[in-house]
Amino acid sequence: MPGDHVQVGVPDLLACDAAVGQEQVHASGQPELPLGDGDLLPEAEQFGAVLGIEVDEPDRVASGHHERVARPHRQDVQERHGSLRRRDEGPLGLPVEDRAEDAVPGHACTSRSACTPHSARRASVLQPPVPAPTGSLPPVRPVAVVEAPSMPSAAVPLLDADQARAGDEAAVAAGDTWAGLMERAAGHLARGVVAAAGGRISGRRVVLLVGKGNNGGDGWAAARRLAREHGAHCTVVAVDGVDTPASEEAAANRATWIEVGGRTVAGTDHLDDLLADADVAVDCLLGTGSSGAPRGAAGEAAEALRRAHGLGTAVVACDLPSGVSADDGSAAPTAVVADVTVTFGAVKRGLLLHPAAVHTGRLLLGSLGPTYDRHARMTARWSALTPQGAAPVPLSAAADKRARGAVLAVAGAAGTTGAAALAAEGALRSGAGLVTVATPERVRGEVAARVDAGVMVRGLPETVDGGVHDDAVHALPPLPTGAGAVLAGPGLGTGAGVAALVAALRHRASRLVLDADALNVHRDEPGSLADHLGALVLTPHERELARIGGGSDGPDAFANRVERVPELAERLRATIVAKGPGTLVAAPDGRVWVTPIGGPELGSGGTGDVLTGVIATAIAAADDLPLAVARAVWWHAAAGLRAGRDRAGRATATDLLTALPQVLGGLRRGSEDGGPELSARRPAVSGGGPATLGGGPAAVQRAAAWGAMPWEGWARREGKR
Repeated sequence: MPGDHVQVGVPDLLACDAAVGQEQVHASGQPELPLGDGDLLPEAEQFGAVLGIEVDEPDRVASGHHERVARPHRQDVQERHGSLRRRDEGPLGLPVEDRAEDAVPGHACTSRSACTPHSARRASVLQPPVPAPTGSLPPVRPVAVVEAPSMPSAAVPLLDADQARAGDEAAVAAGDTWAGLMERAAGHLARGVVAAAGGRISGRRVVLLVGKGNNGGDGWAAARRLAREHGAHCTVVAVDGVDTPASEEAAANRATWIEVGGRTVAGTDHLDDLLADADVAVDCLLGTGSSGAPRGAAGEAAEALRRAHGLGTAVVACDLPSGVSADDGSAAPTAVVADVTVTFGAVKRGLLLHPAAVHTGRLLLGSLGPTYDRHARMTARWSALTPQGAAPVPLSAAADKRARGAVLAVAGAAGTTGAAALAAEGALRSGAGLVTVATPERVRGEVAARVDAGVMVRGLPETVDGGVHDDAVHALPPLPTGAGAVLAGPGLGTGAGVAALVAALRHRASRLVLDADALNVHRDEPGSLADHLGALVLTPHERELARIGGGSDGPDAFANRVERVPELAERLRATIVAKGPGTLVAAPDGRVWVTPIGGPELGSGGTGDVLTGVIATAIAAADDLPLAVARAVWWHAAAGLRAGRDRAGRATATDLLTALPQVLGGLRRGSEDGGPELSARRPAVSGGGPATLGGGPAAVQRAAAWGAMPWEGWARREGKR
């Protein structure tokens, strides 16, 4: 039972000590790769250039410090293994510990019988709980991307597993080596471990669980670098056995670690005790080539990592958490839950999608070189906007109200005037120069009373119950021409008059946004949405997406949106905004944007109506309409985050309207965060100005190699001020 104390045997690994070898070479004879100035930062500057991630829920890596829960294991483990005495370091910087009795230098523990000095000792420890739950999606996806110099600042390329693998192959074909790529990845992983430990890992315990693939090879190499360069006390657990690496490079790194006396254990026995004594645990079990739930030894190790995470051990994932799909963002029930994920080369698109985003934690990207960067830019059809990329297009100094864009909102009915008002206000607050609402005559005065005085309200013929009459199509105000757009649907109803009105708009409007009821009237004939004159934007939530996609309206009917949303956009010749966690914007030409910010603040009535108005304004004068839609979704999500900060995470649609001008104002001023009050934390600067991390050429190179590109560092600190 939880809370009971049981007698367990001493883990074999903890009864063994590591000694340091004498030569700085790989077992294969491969020389140790030199470290460039930009390869690893000094400990005090670990991820210092990352523009801030502070996690509110769960609060594991707040301000870069891992908050540990009560840990009864540590004292027990130290008692049963004797006091530790630090000796001099060996030639690779691997710390040598001398326990009170019986150290076994360079020993790879494979069974309890292999380490008898402590195997008879017993101790009372807390029984580990059942696997930790995955938890709910945090209010903001805890994501920060570290960018290489050649990556664009406007958008982050997102790759699937096949594209990531092709990037590795392209880099090797251009002159890199597989060993070099693995060494570079290991350096980035080591830095992620330091970040998870709050910026300093010296003298702290790191347990790396490695599989037999290249992901495991990264772990073997990262252990060496953590020990040598940061003074960490590293243990590598080869869950499938020490003789199982599948690649030559992974085997070489394993051999080097063992040769220099690195502490090693084989198998999955006693993982709970090992992880309970760790400050940081590293998931190097499975990589992008895996699919589904971890199985066999990897599955046992993943379960142990979940239990350790639930008890407060910081967990770092190598490339992606085991059990998470790099392609579609699915996560197995036993997938590892990480506090920090260090991914290599390019961000894997699945890491930003639900439910994988719950497992990813803080996301750090390490470059694999310019060839890989070029490959990512050239092949990625998916991307995520940065604050720079989300900034509104600058207006001319001579721009008048018509140049800013005119929006006609066909919305509202008896009992749903709020939806019409929110859509109109969303258009106005996001920058439209002219906004007109067309609504049934009976509620015209009610809508006018709800909106800004600058919004014009026109009446339409109505039915006896206050809905839209069939004749409304002939009474529409003139549609915007030039810089303009029409939105239809919020609170409009689904009667025959609405269907006729929306059909007319599809054939007359040059830029049209359909939401809510304007989508629902196509339920019986969703294919008719492909029949339209101008540019069309559809903004369905999950069930509406299922309806217009030809499926049922069950909550899981359109679950595989990664494949189906882009296909539907192409088939309907429309830009589709698939609302939900990690909102997708799919263009008819195959481009897709993932919105890396947003959370439950947007799960409030009327926020979708606001989004419809924001999108209408964004596309009114846009040259690249799908990109403008992606920007509008970003603005809306950012406004939700700001409003949620002010309302303890419980923002309303009206709160979003207040926050929108603040977000847009900050972006227009060139801020990276959507507003000065939400300014992201900058790295410490000393000597030489903002381009340096401490002055001198080496510091400049490091700042360039690990330049900062925030998505949402600004969204986290505000609740703590």
